[in-house]
Amino acid sequence: MNSIQSDKEFFDNFVASSRTVFDYIGDNIHIKDHDFKYRYASPGYLTFFNDIYGFEKQEEDLLGQTLNEVIDSFGLPQGNLYDDLAKQEEELKSTRKNTRLLQATPSHPQVYIVYKRPIINPASDNFVGLMTHFSTLTMPNILKTLLKVNRKSSYLISNDSNYNSLEYSLTEKQHI
Repeated sequence: MNSIQSDKEFFDNFVASSRTVFDYIGDNIHIKDHDFKYRYASPGYLTFFNDIYGFEKQEEDLLGQTLNEVIDSFGLPQGNLYDDLAKQEEELKSTRKNTRLLQATPSHPQVYIVYKRPIINPASDNFVGLMTHFSTLTMPNILKTLLKVNRKSSYLISNDSNYNSLEYSLTEKQHI
């Protein structure tokens, strides 16, 4: 028999199920509730978070806090990145659409593909939370382009400008 779950029950079950899966596969995932407070941080996310900010924090240090509260409590520098992340989360809450974006961390020379997904209770059709998954961008050509566009120096960008551009000509059949 199917019972209708309240938003809280649905969200709590979602977090518990996610914990069962993501605690053991190493993915970089966190879940926030409808007020954007951390309710789950996978071991992979904690490793990511600690590597970027130089901490040794546990999941309990994040739970129940918003990103801005975490930044304040850990003494991290405020910045536009965090304001932009908060705006993205609010937009996701209102549009209820999955988003995918590239994010560069301010203190870590890495680019990530970030997938954000609203958590909707099907019984009430209410937004109950947000699930975010980070994966490392491993396409060096795109990374080189991003670094060049932002005028950043990196060992990935060669100073050798002797590359010959490729020239192609289309056949008559390809012009059709």
